Amino acid sequence: MKCLSHTDITACIIGLLLVFPALFSGIVSLRADTSVVSSGWLWGGSDDGIGINTGLGWVSMNNTTGGGAISYGVSIPADDGDLLGYAYSENMGYIAFDNTAGYLSGCPSGICAAYRVGNVIKGWARFVEIVDAGGNAGGNEGWIQLSGTAQDGSSYGVAINVDRTLSGYAWSDEFGFIDFSRVSMSVSVCSNNLDDDGDNWIDEEDPGCYTNGVYDPNDDDENNTFPACSDGEDNDEDGETDGFDPGCLNGSDPDETGEPIEPNDGDNTGDPNDNGDPNTGNGGTIDSSDDDPDEIDFSEF
Repeated sequence: MKCLSHTDITACIIGLLLVFPALFSGIVSLRADTSVVSSGWLWGGSDDGIGINTGLGWVSMNNTTGGGAISYGVSIPADDGDLLGYAYSENMGYIAFDNTAGYLSGCPSGICAAYRVGNVIKGWARFVEIVDAGGNAGGNEGWIQLSGTAQDGSSYGVAINVDRTLSGYAWSDEFGFIDFSRVSMSVSVCSNNLDDDGDNWIDEEDPGCYTNGVYDPNDDDENNTFPACSDGEDNDEDGETDGFDPGCLNGSDPDETGEPIEPNDGDNTGDPNDNGDPNTGNGGTIDSSDDDPDEIDFSEF
């Protein structure tokens, strides 16, 4: 059976599902990356205006968007790197955006992965059911090219915008252009430039965004067990709390009292090179002949 165009591919594959159901039984156990950072829908095909769609139809980018008990989703990296996971089409089943199960091996050209370079998504995705059908797929291969050149010489592709929404189109030989403009990258609590827990520390400054001492931009909770300068309390009862307290150097400072505690600082003056007298930076000695006691006397070194 050969599916000749994107207008009859849906009926063709549905026919394959009915004739060869065993080929697709493994789809029930298919799982995607659970750290999903994309949401929304892809769209492929057209609508005749009275509710009849032709082509691919809607594709859910995660199970929160599309519902259902099976966990799936497409994770887009914050910087350059590979996409992970699967999207799901009610008409065509899962679409692989990574090669952990081998679905992207042997792609037509270039790198056999879906990947981000700057603010552009390149490479390939693929319809899982078409791959699993093998020789029974009617000659269809199920590739989705995420960027390329159309037959008229114009360029197409998927881009990531400043507001973390996606735009542009990918291309499927079976279904034609697939619209990505209804997809967005969700922003974790520790990457949204907001003070979510009200301690006046934001994202990388907030100790609640660290795991084993390492900043985690994908952490979705700033509320952890905090030091005194991040616990939401006025510990020294001076009327100021956490990041508003002059005694706090940063969210990891364990003491709101006095001056901020800096590493290697002997007197809490804020000068990490000062181990003694607050009027000097030379180990605590004062040059009586110096009319400016705040100036460092380099002759002492």
